[in-house]
Amino acid sequence: MSESPVDQAVLPGLYQAPCAYPVFFRTYSRRVQGVRESWDQVCERTVRDLAVLGRLTPEETALVLTMQRQLKALTSGRWLWIGGTEWIHRPENFSGAYNCTSQRIQTGGDLG
Repeated sequence: MSESPVDQAVLPGLYQAPCAYPVFFRTYSRRVQGVRESWDQVCERTVRDLAVLGRLTPEETALVLTMQRQLKALTSGRWLWIGGTEWIHRPENFSGAYNCTSQRIQTGGDLG
């Protein structure tokens, strides 16, 4: 399989993990104006939101962004999916940022 510069620009490391391409575009890349996000755009979206949540300094944000772009450190898969979206900013959806969460239920009304 020959490397295409376009594919590597869209999703680095594509040729080390052939299933990365369909998983990335199915799960993490969002449609923006009818076009799927590139890896850089996903990094920008998710790290920008993570910086707000974690109150990161500009230097910390730049480091996390660099590390994620280079696939050296990643946010969670769940955060790649919903980070930087309007949905996660609604208070009732906060638990959507976690793979595992719990809710203390005391009455039937606690279930909504």
